[in-house]
Amino acid sequence: LLLSLVGQAAYNSKRKRKTKKIDLEQRLFVLQMLTHELRTPSTSLRLSLESLRKEFDQLPKKSQVAFLRMTEELQRLDRVVETSKNYLRAENGIAQSENTVSLNEAVESLAEKYNGKVILQAAEPCSVSVNRYWLELCIQNLIDNALAHGKPPVSLKLSREKNSIVISIQDQGVLSFRSLDEMTAPFKKSETSKGLGLGLSIVQTVAEKMDAELVFTPTPTTFSIKLKEHNP
Repeated sequence: LLLSLVGQAAYNSKRKRKTKKIDLEQRLFVLQMLTHELRTPSTSLRLSLESLRKEFDQLPKKSQVAFLRMTEELQRLDRVVETSKNYLRAENGIAQSENTVSLNEAVESLAEKYNGKVILQAAEPCSVSVNRYWLELCIQNLIDNALAHGKPPVSLKLSREKNSIVISIQDQGVLSFRSLDEMTAPFKKSETSKGLGLGLSIVQTVAEKMDAELVFTPTPTTFSIKLKEHNP
């Protein structure tokens, strides 16, 4: 009996250590995701600040537009920082702070940021219960990948499929990777990529935590996020 109790205690201790290790690895991964996400706004801000040193009213109209974009990026940066703080304090990280999101509004807002480079194909009004920040992070990463590594035109489509809402990003390029598993491995990237190789890995991990599914279709190149539709 004593040996049995000792063995059980050792097993429980080993299991706790393993659980703690997995938890630390997950938190480290999210920190890597946030670092990756910070690169885009910080780079944009640095470039904008070079030409925006005068007061707003004194700037030409084009420079005023650039200044407003910089402000938007700064707000985005603030959200990233706040999200990182919340994640480190929270037990569920990505899964917390869910609310009902109008997908039409979200995809329209994202498409506008690309100044005509992304063709929007929206469905009738639909909504889901998710954390909007993380959902937009997924969509934006997929759009950025399509623009950087795919071939135009790039489209953002919102549609229904049974009890799911599908957000699809499509381009006309050809991928060198053979499967979704290969593409979503952390730090996996093409030779021409200048990032950390975390883009698709971010989408895969966040989608799973939102109880969504990331689907890849090769011809034409399409990445889709399937979400459960919210029923009010």
